[in-house]
Amino acid sequence: MATFQTMVSIPELSEVTLESWYKFLTTLKTVELGPHVGPTSAAIVASWTIFSEHARIVAFQALEYIVCTLGPDLRQHLEEIVDLSVIEELEPLYFRLKTLRGTSSSEQELQRILNQSSSDNPTVTTQALRELKSFMMKDHKDYIRQITSGDIFDPRVGQILASLLTTACRDNGDGSEGIRLLSFECIGVLGAVDPDRCEIAYRNTNMVVMKNFTDEGESMVFALHLIQDLLVGAFRSTSDIKYQSHLAYSIQELLKFCQFTPALVTNGGASVPIKARNRWGSLPKHVLETVTPLLEGRFKLTNSSNTNIQHPIYPTQSTYREWIQLWTTHLITRASGDTAQRIFGVFRSAVRNKDVVVAHHILPHLVLNILISGNDDDAASVRTEILTVLEDQVDLESNSTSDKKLLSAQVKIQFIRMLFCTDRTVFQAVFMLLDHLNKWVRVVRQEFSSKKSDSKRARPDRANLQVEEQLLRLDSILSNIDQSLMAKAAFQCKAFARSLMNFEQQIVTLRERGVGQKDLSEYYEKLHEIYAHLDEPDGMEGVSTLIWAPSLEHQIRQHESTGRWTSAQSCWELRLQESPDSVDFHLGLLRCLRNLGHYGKPITNFQFD
Repeated sequence: MATFQTMVSIPELSEVTLESWYKFLTTLKTVELGPHVGPTSAAIVASWTIFSEHARIVAFQALEYIVCTLGPDLRQHLEEIVDLSVIEELEPLYFRLKTLRGTSSSEQELQRILNQSSSDNPTVTTQALRELKSFMMKDHKDYIRQITSGDIFDPRVGQILASLLTTACRDNGDGSEGIRLLSFECIGVLGAVDPDRCEIAYRNTNMVVMKNFTDEGESMVFALHLIQDLLVGAFRSTSDIKYQSHLAYSIQELLKFCQFTPALVTNGGASVPIKARNRWGSLPKHVLETVTPLLEGRFKLTNSSNTNIQHPIYPTQSTYREWIQLWTTHLITRASGDTAQRIFGVFRSAVRNKDVVVAHHILPHLVLNILISGNDDDAASVRTEILTVLEDQVDLESNSTSDKKLLSAQVKIQFIRMLFCTDRTVFQAVFMLLDHLNKWVRVVRQEFSSKKSDSKRARPDRANLQVEEQLLRLDSILSNIDQSLMAKAAFQCKAFARSLMNFEQQIVTLRERGVGQKDLSEYYEKLHEIYAHLDEPDGMEGVSTLIWAPSLEHQIRQHESTGRWTSAQSCWELRLQESPDSVDFHLGLLRCLRNLGHYGKPITNFQFD
């Protein structure tokens, strides 16, 4: 299917691709055809304009076979067919499809589009977003206005936002930019809805391996997590045949690790252990459809390791993508323990592809494994890598590009915060790693606390002593990371909430050492600036009482946060007297004049070349 979708968009190859595709469709049984209905219709609609006359005839025949010949038997798969009415030649099939689907309400139509937009296939997602844009702007404009009105919005508003923000965060290298732009256009059409009037669902698929791959059951669960929440989505979304084969190898090997064999589907699983059958049965339908053919896969990996790696890696790489891929590839070779090496070793080829999703996902697990059980040299190199990235964020003379610096801290958009906060709402790559490590520490401590409170428990066993030793080792590494550096790096990356947390920790530490209030003024000024970025006027008012001699910048932030624009204007004019060529000061004054309604003054008082 990936081959068909790739080749059909090439004008010179579209005819022969469609002919092969048509034969493929007519050869499959109805049950087997179902999962291919959506991608087939999306690919044809997306590439229709480049088709020759003969190619369009074959494409029409393929869709006619799906809709008219097998339509009554496809049932729920009919909902996966994209909007055919956008192509004039396909309108007869559109009306036939509409008859088969029956009458649907606005809610049902919206749900169908949202289901398609969450598809792993980028072509299907793109077409669904175009349908959603038309749905909100033209076809059902009154319905959208209705569900976004009132004190509490309809739950579907939150569903729309969650879907759009999820698609906007996609980064699989295959048409991601187009999907992002369409997502933002749809968000613009929906409008700036009040976040307090709707609830946006968020499904957290992250997992923390607590026993460091020494427990077989937990390791199996982690392998299933990688298959279900990472590899299947990447496999279904890419049209890069080489990358798909790398992902197929990873899935194939993890299926073997989970003790899945072809007997699960050939003879009903009678000869398969019951635990393996239960694990297999726990997988969702779309996952089973993808991985079942790989039970008999024969993909092989050609080993090619790079031993000449200079540490730290970050300064030697020109882009964020190159850095995270090379670092993850290196850490795979340093994984500690046979089970960890077996699990992470299957990703050696997948993480080197243009897609960094896989590297993003497994990096924190690798770092945790190496820090708590790897050798001291590897742990030291990881710590050095983290500090190098943080120091680069605050180094004003750094040679790194702004994109590399930001993305090196960036890993995954927390989409709820992306819409409603001002800190660009990204989790930083290094911060993401530290969050993962801190979560492991927190959960382990909670477990120890509960065990100590259990009076029936005897003396600690060997496994608990080992975990306690790992906890002390990791805690030592985390405590040695400079909080001031963390705070400054977070501020530079516009992760203001995280910067606030780190600055507050520093203030608490300094207070415990007996540092006076006057000596803490610099920290309070920084808190005041952070509160301004977070749009927290109450926090600004509170911290202002602790500052002995407020600076002019402090007064400007205070005036602007409370809407005292005349006072702010006076402060900006004073700053301009000191530095008349400062663009930032001119912009500040213009902002004041705009908010005061003096729209003519910027034109009369400022001359632009």
